[in-house]
Amino acid sequence: MPSVKGRVVRIVSDLPFGGVEQRLLSLLPRLRDIGWDVSIICIREAGQMAPMFEREGVQVSVIPFRSRFSPRSLWELARGLSSQRADIVHTHMYRSNTSGTVAARLARVRVVISNVHNVNEWDSMRQLWTDRMLIPFKDKVVAVSEAVRRNYIDRTHVDPGKVVTIYNGIDLDRFRGVGRDPGLARELGIADEERVVSVFARLVEQKRHVDFLAMAVQVLKVLPNVKFLIVGKGKLREQLEQMASQLGLSERTVFAGHREDVPNLLALTDVIVMCSDKEGFSNSLLEAMAAGVPVVATDVGGNAEAIVDRTSGFIVPRRRPDLLARRVLALLTDRALYRSVSKAAAERASLFGIEQMCERTDALYTSLMSRKQRQRA
Repeated sequence: MPSVKGRVVRIVSDLPFGGVEQRLLSLLPRLRDIGWDVSIICIREAGQMAPMFEREGVQVSVIPFRSRFSPRSLWELARGLSSQRADIVHTHMYRSNTSGTVAARLARVRVVISNVHNVNEWDSMRQLWTDRMLIPFKDKVVAVSEAVRRNYIDRTHVDPGKVVTIYNGIDLDRFRGVGRDPGLARELGIADEERVVSVFARLVEQKRHVDFLAMAVQVLKVLPNVKFLIVGKGKLREQLEQMASQLGLSERTVFAGHREDVPNLLALTDVIVMCSDKEGFSNSLLEAMAAGVPVVATDVGGNAEAIVDRTSGFIVPRRRPDLLARRVLALLTDRALYRSVSKAAAERASLFGIEQMCERTDALYTSLMSRKQRQRA
């Protein structure tokens, strides 16, 4: 085992099944293996993924907050950080970024980092002003894409040198070389001769599944043997199922819910479509590219940083299901184009591996710890 470089506490609201949490599950054990003592504190509840972190040897504790700036809750969190002798506190998303920053400074933690995962993370001007007020108490802000970095700088007026980009990374090997599973295809009602267009996203307004369904109608006018696979759960499921029925898509759509077998589902998929109005840097996009599945995505967030348009995928303006359909049809009807994009996507994905994310995080932690040590000398 390497010598301990420092103690890192990640602060989150909770650990549901989500993109941020999946990345942490991949990243934190790797950071531990190179010498960082890592743990997690949840300030709402543990969440469904907490046992998965514990199995990986990452301690998860809960210090529930009564409100974001509850004095009692802040002191309890500060005591928790002190008891863990945290050298670095690294918080995630607005609510944990605010409460975690204050508690870390109360605990006199040496290094405080906040992670921003999406553009315009604030629900109100009050939240934005609160974030601005706390910037002097942060050593660095990590953005998951250049688009998120620019948005954060523009909205908060922070010194650009204080915000760094560390792209999300994925375990590339998990998505490479996975074969088609006939049993899974039968379970989902997908016939051998059918092509499959999929979306992997929570069923919430931001993800614009309504555009996915509108796109499906147009694709089926040209290619009637396409199935549309919708993977994810959320509050809009019933509404989207009703919409699919009204559009005459009930026999052509499969609502698969939350799934853990994403690599196998990608192996059944011909094209991935991402219709979002807002993104930071999509894990689902990277996973599809790693599997060699061409992606058609809206021009939001960091999508255009991952995809080279017309080479390793396609980028289209948001809320244009007609253009989504046009690109999907091009991929499904032009074999040479499909092979070219598939190959380029897999090659491009190699830039966004979890190991690169781990190396950049390690470098950030090391540089900030060294700077603090020089300041104390």
